[in-house]
Amino acid sequence: MEKFSIKDIENFTGVKAHTIRIWEKRYNIVEPKRSSTGIRYYSGDDLKKLLNVTTLTNSGIKISKLSALTNEELCQLILKVEHCDADNGEKFNLLNNAMLDYDSNAISHLLDVWIGEMGFVSCTEGVIIPFLSKLGVLWQSESICPSHEHLISQVVRQKFFRIIDESKQQRNHSLKSEVYFLPQNEGHELGMLYLAAKRALEGADVIYLGPDLPVVCVETVLMNKKTSLICTHLTVSLDEKAQSELFGNLQSLKHKYGVKVQVFTSNCFELKVENEHIEFLKFKQV
Repeated sequence: MEKFSIKDIENFTGVKAHTIRIWEKRYNIVEPKRSSTGIRYYSGDDLKKLLNVTTLTNSGIKISKLSALTNEELCQLILKVEHCDADNGEKFNLLNNAMLDYDSNAISHLLDVWIGEMGFVSCTEGVIIPFLSKLGVLWQSESICPSHEHLISQVVRQKFFRIIDESKQQRNHSLKSEVYFLPQNEGHELGMLYLAAKRALEGADVIYLGPDLPVVCVETVLMNKKTSLICTHLTVSLDEKAQSELFGNLQSLKHKYGVKVQVFTSNCFELKVENEHIEFLKFKQV
């Protein structure tokens, strides 16, 4: 059974420990248990109920009313919230609940609803990226298991691939292609996937090559496809020598094939080598 401290509950729900204890004592929302050493802890079911209650109180329903409802009735109310103009806190709680249940179908459904309502770019930059950032903090504080983060990331990854695939049916095939890839030892691909999906929606002929790819392999694409852009995304720290080699190889492709080269970096990436032939851009890490 998963066990969560009051601090974990605070991190997940955004509700202060003092308020949670009031909900326990005055409204009997949950009843935490105690370990053999007397330390209070909450079960996974407690956390999921508190996430639901938090979402519903944020939507304007009084805690006194919610305390009289069964878990099934709370879940029925939650189904209505997912389609309303919920703020990020409420969206995060809905995603957290689905994640804790390892329910990839529920996560996928929520994202489909919000992408339909908000649009792909607004949903990604306003909900998905901030939520993944929050998960990173929860993971660092050991409030969640890596499996939780991996589940969300895989569902998001599938969404981005679907956008690219569906856009191929509507694109102008006379356009030159745009190549997106991650260099060797770079495995954090969600940021690159998002950029590729965004461009695919804008009508670009996107070729996505994936992570951990030597630059020499990119050249084989350029030899066979008319290409206007090479784009990559860096999150892993590289020393000056490695940066110089990578940027030099990209510069060679630019001059040899007449392509534009863009390198996106996360906010924490330290750029140690300048190259006037490459366009460097900042992108929030996903």
